[in-house]
Amino acid sequence: MASDSPNTRSAFTYSLELDVIKIQDLNTGTKRVADDIKNVLCEIESWHQGPIIGYRIMYLESNGRWTGVDWDGKSVGFSALGETDESAATKKLIAIRPRMLSG
Repeated sequence: MASDSPNTRSAFTYSLELDVIKIQDLNTGTKRVADDIKNVLCEIESWHQGPIIGYRIMYLESNGRWTGVDWDGKSVGFSALGETDESAATKKLIAIRPRMLSG
């Protein structure tokens, strides 16, 4: 799914695989995803029709490296995954984030 809605100033796509949300900045918005991350996460929650708290979240930075995102519904934290390969970044994110979803 792609965004360029008025709520976010960044343009991005995202995918949801099991409990991992992967966000990619399209670099066509007026802000980078990192600088607009709260709005990006709220927009994903709107599309998802529910909170995404408990999902493992990562985004691809403009430098080609993946970054982990902590989201509690109000505040955001970041953790460098230091990977350029999506599969390696996903494995690292899964290793450092305990499974938080039930089911």
